Amino acid sequence: EAGHRALTGGTEDEIQKAVRQGRHAGMVPIISTQSPDDIDERIRQSFKTVVVFSLTTDRPVYGISPEILRELEQGEGVALTREHGVFYIPRE
Repeated sequence: EAGHRALTGGTEDEIQKAVRQGRHAGMVPIISTQSPDDIDERIRQSFKTVVVFSLTTDRPVYGISPEILRELEQGEGVALTREHGVFYIPRE
């Protein structure tokens, strides 16, 4: 049985609870946003992998400099993992 749950407009506590319950059940939660700074720190710390694509920002995002984020072309990204470090994602 495949299942998914989309949370739109949920409170931070509701989203954190859904992420925690999903991980406990063996699911991999995915949160997508154009404003990563808006994600509560408690939720951000629960993820083992983060993928960041091109952003227009003046501040680092997950330790990635704003200059690098602005230089990424459409389809390119950077993946950060707790276990394996940082990886460039080519657009191919």
